[in-house]
Amino acid sequence: MAGVGRKNVRQRVLEDLLMVLPAAISRALLYLFHDGKSALWSALGKGFGIVVSAGTGSIAFGIDEEGRSARCGGWGRFAGDEGSAYWIAIQALTHIIRSLWTEEKLPLLSPG
Repeated sequence: MAGVGRKNVRQRVLEDLLMVLPAAISRALLYLFHDGKSALWSALGKGFGIVVSAGTGSIAFGIDEEGRSARCGGWGRFAGDEGSAYWIAIQALTHIIRSLWTEEKLPLLSPG
């Protein structure tokens, strides 16, 4: 789940889930982790490697043979999400607006 890589967010989400889930479900059955980890596990199982994901957001995440992890990105649109769909759209709109208000020409792939 996006955002739950941060301990305070993960704790709040876990508390909210426990309030709405049936009482029979214990905390031990819930494991929340950020979407970079789920992408890595989906691609490689629980082994080691690196995944780069650029969709609505963007993140690079990796785990080495000793279980150490590192990440880059995944901070959301306000803190920097370069490479995400949101960022690409903002760059495109910025370029279009500049080209309309200045003499800057649009790239060849745009419909004049």
